[in-house]
Amino acid sequence: MICVYYANSSVNSRFPGIIEQVLPRGVMQTLEKLELDKFAIDPHDIQHQINLPMASIPTTSVFNMARYPAVRSLSVGSFEGKPLLDHLQHLFPALDGTLHFGWFDMRYREDSYAGIRDINQRSQESDRDGSDSPLRGWKKLDRIICSASTLYVLGLRCPIRLAMINCEGVEKYRYAADALRENPVARLKLTLYHEPGMFDGLFSPELAETLKHLTLCLLYSNNYPLDTDAAPRLQWDTLLAMLVSAIQPLKGLTHLRVVVGASVFVHKEASWPFAPWEEYAHSLRGSRFDYQGTAAALTCALPSLHYVLLTTGGFLSNWDEEGGRWKPYERWYISRAWRVGTPGNEGVPDGERKLVELHGDVAETIIRKEELVLSRSDEHRMVVFHTLPIEILEAIIDQTSDHAESLRRLSLTCKDFLPRARYHLFSTICIRNLQQMEASREFFDSHPWIVRLVQQVTLSVAVGDLDDESALNNPNIRVLDVVPVHLLSKLPSLRSWRMKTVPHLPSQVSLSLHRYTLSSYKKHGDRIKDLGLEMIPFDDILDFVGLISAFQGLDSLTCESLRFRTPRARDFQDQSDKLVGSLKIKRLLCSSVSADRYGLDRSICQAIRCATSILDHVGSREHLTDVCVVFEVSAIGRLGFCLSPAGTSWKECKALEDALLAFPYGHILLKDFPKKYRAGRVEFWAPAIERAFPRLAKRGLLTFPSTKADWSGSPGHELPVQCICASYDNRHVVTASGDGTIIVWDHERGTIAHEWLPHGGHGVLDLALSPHSPRLVSASGGGSERLAVWDFGLNGTQNVATLEGHTETVTACAWSPDGTLIASASGDGTVRIWDALTFEQRGLLDDSEAVSDPRSLQFSPDSRHLAWISKSPTNDYTCVLWQPLESDERQPMHLLSHPTLHTVPVNALAFDPHSMRLATAHGSQSSRTPEECVVRIWDVVSGAALAVLSGHARQVNDVVFSPGAGSLVLSAASDGTVRLWDAALGVLTVALDIIPGTSVLKACFSPDGEFIATATSNLKRGPVIVWRTRDGACMGLLAGHRLRVHHMAFSPNGEFLTTGDVQGVAIAYV
Repeated sequence: MICVYYANSSVNSRFPGIIEQVLPRGVMQTLEKLELDKFAIDPHDIQHQINLPMASIPTTSVFNMARYPAVRSLSVGSFEGKPLLDHLQHLFPALDGTLHFGWFDMRYREDSYAGIRDINQRSQESDRDGSDSPLRGWKKLDRIICSASTLYVLGLRCPIRLAMINCEGVEKYRYAADALRENPVARLKLTLYHEPGMFDGLFSPELAETLKHLTLCLLYSNNYPLDTDAAPRLQWDTLLAMLVSAIQPLKGLTHLRVVVGASVFVHKEASWPFAPWEEYAHSLRGSRFDYQGTAAALTCALPSLHYVLLTTGGFLSNWDEEGGRWKPYERWYISRAWRVGTPGNEGVPDGERKLVELHGDVAETIIRKEELVLSRSDEHRMVVFHTLPIEILEAIIDQTSDHAESLRRLSLTCKDFLPRARYHLFSTICIRNLQQMEASREFFDSHPWIVRLVQQVTLSVAVGDLDDESALNNPNIRVLDVVPVHLLSKLPSLRSWRMKTVPHLPSQVSLSLHRYTLSSYKKHGDRIKDLGLEMIPFDDILDFVGLISAFQGLDSLTCESLRFRTPRARDFQDQSDKLVGSLKIKRLLCSSVSADRYGLDRSICQAIRCATSILDHVGSREHLTDVCVVFEVSAIGRLGFCLSPAGTSWKECKALEDALLAFPYGHILLKDFPKKYRAGRVEFWAPAIERAFPRLAKRGLLTFPSTKADWSGSPGHELPVQCICASYDNRHVVTASGDGTIIVWDHERGTIAHEWLPHGGHGVLDLALSPHSPRLVSASGGGSERLAVWDFGLNGTQNVATLEGHTETVTACAWSPDGTLIASASGDGTVRIWDALTFEQRGLLDDSEAVSDPRSLQFSPDSRHLAWISKSPTNDYTCVLWQPLESDERQPMHLLSHPTLHTVPVNALAFDPHSMRLATAHGSQSSRTPEECVVRIWDVVSGAALAVLSGHARQVNDVVFSPGAGSLVLSAASDGTVRLWDAALGVLTVALDIIPGTSVLKACFSPDGEFIATATSNLKRGPVIVWRTRDGACMGLLAGHRLRVHHMAFSPNGEFLTTGDVQGVAIAYV
């Protein structure tokens, strides 16, 4: 048995003789640690406190009582009587660990303390003098925990490693000072109370010589009576100055921990924050306490310091009338710590000292290891055990800071949440109309406590869903023209001003502020440090300059998606310089949103020109230390596409680069929107962006967003997949997208083998693979490389040839099944035939009626015929069939969509495996009659109609012949059905009903004809479904896509199916 806690409710004090009656003699001989709630040595000292007659209390002399020879640590909650060392040393001769006296009830006047101290010191001297006295003094103590008066009365002379002293009232501080002067220690914890003169004479020269570790627990507490405005006797600034002055003599101190606690009892919580005592408590918590500045002041006072640690904690309570008790309504506990860098080391210049803040775990380790700890009573006063740390409470509220409803609910749930919730709820106010602006005056007058919380005001133009004429007549559109003087003058914490409009504001609206408005801002806006302008339509650049120059105290300016109705005028430059010449803006942020569509980079050019114009007119460059242009993009590929060589914005990029380089630190930041689907692929697009800003890139002034994977964890395109092809050797799948990229996938690994921009950034509209080699032809819409042939073998990608001849966008291309020919169709009204080996043009069809916006270009399996879909004179699409490279130069045949209705479009076409028949799919979204939503079968040689397959209720989206004999025709329609027809008889054999109301967008056979894959618009069930051909049984739902699938292809050996969706994701299913 090592430790025994003795408790006896029948006896108030624990007298050694009574303890002997309870504990066996063997236990007394082996005890190493003894903890007693109450203890007394002399029976005469306790007789009046106990209910037992004196006769029942042993009166044996202490020196004749059994001893506790193994006890090394003694803890006494309350010691009654004279603490005589000769008695204690006799009972506990081996004591060298912890001696803890919680409280002394000596019942002697204070003037008797010195006499008891003299007795104790003489008892120790006799042992040192070598006299015949049987007493033996303690050789050392590891730790003593007691009050200042107890330490004084004990008069200990043995070495003490750590002293933890509660100094009680300021009138008893002198006892601690005297005791520590005579027996100085190296490690000391002092608990002091906020009083004038609290540090006077506390640190003697003798103590300063030995003290290395000091923990100061500075407590403030008072229970103020009702409606009393008594202020604390000390404010923190005064207290800190006193502390700095007091510790300066401690030249050898290496570790300092200062703990500041406040417990305030108030009767009226509603008086916050005007009660001075509560204001003082709030000055010790959270962001209002200057931790860094306090640490720096202490470090300057003590050159020997290695570590400085600061803690603030406490609580505010009010009286609960119903419960009849004090009830805390706010608590906090915050700790921070620093390591002090020494001059000449760690990069710290000579003569300087650097504070390096430590992580919380590191600080806790130092506190435990170096014993900079508090006593239990101190921790209870600091409410360590009664509440969560304020950091956690504030972190919970901070997580919901952008959701007002959650903040309101949390503030009603727990009062501890209320102060931080108020901070977020009222730190920013937004005024959207003139009525709100007028009402705000009365609101602040009736709620004066909110006035101090408001830090930002936003004026936002909101006109609702009105047409341009109604919006122009709406009075709320003039919100930005009105200066709310009562906000600028009555909000003492106001530092940020925001002005914004909605994106769909009528183009006729522009901001050109009146001189009176600008003068009002100049008069009342001197406290504004941060100005934000979002989507403001200025009449010209001078209006912008006039507005920002009205805020003479600006430190930071944020401009987001501004626009100017008139271009920048050079005549304004001199006038602009005069307006902004006195501004000393330190930080400028220009933010813009990239284009939403590829190929249309006009919005990017406008954003770049706007940013350049702002940089040229913003003011003095010597004060602007941080100038940043931010491009917020939904995917980095959108910006990379517009800034690629195919874009038209390189001239604007150079002008923006010149403007940024004129500042000490001008840089560009690329930032992703909060992602819905896919993050930008930084590694691929970064080179294109760096080529647009080469000097910034070389200097490291281009910052890209962090690399993120898309939601499925797989790479892919940033725009919809335009086409999918499987390679002849079943090893690769090739996909192309409107984002301008072609990706060659290794289907076994699911990784990208090759990826490149084949047409300088223009979108890839179509591609076709060679049936016998790792080559492909790609079609695009811009530049001289509209049609290009690529080799994607083991040596990477190489441009084999550029097929020149088309003068407009090439919308479709095809590689003949025998591998000898390449066909291309263009918006210039031509179809061209190319030799696949020499890349020379071998055929040409120049017919603008037959070749109008051509798409779905296909060779027949025997490579003799070519078919495509072309726009008709009625603006619908028809099928055109042509036999190229024939000696008789046959003209193309137009296959009519309907005998009488010429507005029924063709949506898809397919040759049969024998090149004898051609199937076309018909119908439109507006088609409602079965005779429009049909599949037609044509004779390839004559162009004659062979059959009409009717039965679909909505437009037919896709059609394909079965492989092998081609005995079946597969059709997919928007009525949610897939139908299998007998190609010879024209009768329905199998009908697959997907889901009513679901469109079937794509369908195809596996190479052996055993299975059918369909792509539907039903994303919940799964966009890709596999069926068995012979009976129409569903074989499985293929998950993975989140958006619609429009393209799919089986590998030639049928081992895998690849699908591509409108998000740019391609998935291979094995």
